[in-house]
Amino acid sequence: MRGKSTPIPGTLLISAISVIDDVHKAVSMYAKRAGNLIYVVGNTRDELGGSHYYDLYNSVGNQVPKVYPKESLNSFIALSKASEKGLVKSIHDCSDGGLAVALAEMAFSGGLGMQIFLGEVPCVKSAGINNEAILFSESNSRLEVEVEKARQKDFEKQLKGRPFGLAGCLTDKTDFKIYNLDGEICVDVDVSKLKEAWKKPLRW
Repeated sequence: MRGKSTPIPGTLLISAISVIDDVHKAVSMYAKRAGNLIYVVGNTRDELGGSHYYDLYNSVGNQVPKVYPKESLNSFIALSKASEKGLVKSIHDCSDGGLAVALAEMAFSGGLGMQIFLGEVPCVKSAGINNEAILFSESNSRLEVEVEKARQKDFEKQLKGRPFGLAGCLTDKTDFKIYNLDGEICVDVDVSKLKEAWKKPLRW
């Protein structure tokens, strides 16, 4: 509220800083070009416990995200090499809100539409893996990666043996569409509305 100070609760913050030898190889998170492919790297698990999705329904859940160091490190090393070779156009981490939110941020920050198929997202199969879990689970060490179609084979070769899936593509329209496990549309919204929903809470 205007004129009123609201203190932020004490929060642990860990920052990592490194040197980039060639700044031209730095990769940003916003979507770059219609027609480019969208990959999801890293496994999604039935880990909705403590998620923002559950919080919206005043629930907590029992299955909280765990860290799988070896799996994560292998994926990060492969992605780092892919980026070094110029195979990655953009990349975004998956955190609060899960996959649906991360993909939306990627799309509306670039002003592009996106089509995503949940059936192609890499998952650890379990009884709890359903559309909601894939969309909103906050499993650790997952990233969304944009790759030019011409570099598809090179990128997939670089990621061989790691959990990854070709989940969709960018479009020159402004619609953000997600198809569920049955191949039916479960999300269909203009990216401008997603951006407004993201920005609205930040306004005073």
